[in-house]
Amino acid sequence: MGNFNYKSTWEATLKLLKKEIDEFSSIYLDSLEYRDSKENCLILVVPSQFHKDQIMQKYSAKIEKHLFSISGIHISLQI
Repeated sequence: MGNFNYKSTWEATLKLLKKEIDEFSSIYLDSLEYRDSKENCLILVVPSQFHKDQIMQKYSAKIEKHLFSISGIHISLQI
């Protein structure tokens, strides 16, 4: 069984995303907190369902794209 700690991958992804979006929108990204990782899955938590909905609708595709570009593997997002 491998080690699936994607915390450093998440941190690098977050830096890239913050460069792409405006300061107001970064409020949603700032609410994301790394919780855990499992095989090909990054688990994050947010303070509310509203935050989750906004992130999934507006940013999930970008997040997964950057996760792939940094890690070379398809990592799904679970919030």
